[in-house]
Amino acid sequence: LLKYADDKDVTTRKAALLATVYFAGREESKNAIPKLLDKLNDQTADLDVRMAAATALGPIAAAVDPGQKDVVGSLNAAMRDSEPKDIELVWDAALSLAQLNQPEAADTVLALLNRDQLAKVQYYDRESDPKNPAFRTLVEAEIQRILINAMIGAQHLTIPAVQAQIQKNTDDDPSPRVREAGQEVLHQSKLQGGTP
Repeated sequence: LLKYADDKDVTTRKAALLATVYFAGREESKNAIPKLLDKLNDQTADLDVRMAAATALGPIAAAVDPGQKDVVGSLNAAMRDSEPKDIELVWDAALSLAQLNQPEAADTVLALLNRDQLAKVQYYDRESDPKNPAFRTLVEAEIQRILINAMIGAQHLTIPAVQAQIQKNTDDDPSPRVREAGQEVLHQSKLQGGTP
């Protein structure tokens, strides 16, 4: 799998990095961390590849060593990326930090859990028209997907404001899909002895 992380095709590299998540919790998953860090830290790498690495690092490191300094440091650096076109990388890094219960992710995670803030985001759409990418607002289906992913990623972040926002989304979000996902997150968290 790690061999494909260096494939010449971007889609293959991205898929290989994301697939490492399926090994989270297994002893051999720690072998993926150096490759994931290399891809995340490579400022010349394709953004989708860096995003895949940021996404995979949280679940893998959480099962191996949540306080691993190089993982936390690299994810923090990615979360501080100030290029507006890289907002998804910032989000992915913050959610991985949340899975590692790193409090510095709280502000970004709270924004990802807030429907009103997401409605104001100017997202750099590289997929609708790859030859002419442009900034645009998020559509409702994207907002719902982000809210759901943020609740899943933030369930282990033991910051009271974050947990309160997950509860608020579960109780009050206008989307039944978001409310149901929130109920599942809260249920899983209780089963695992979490905060909510």
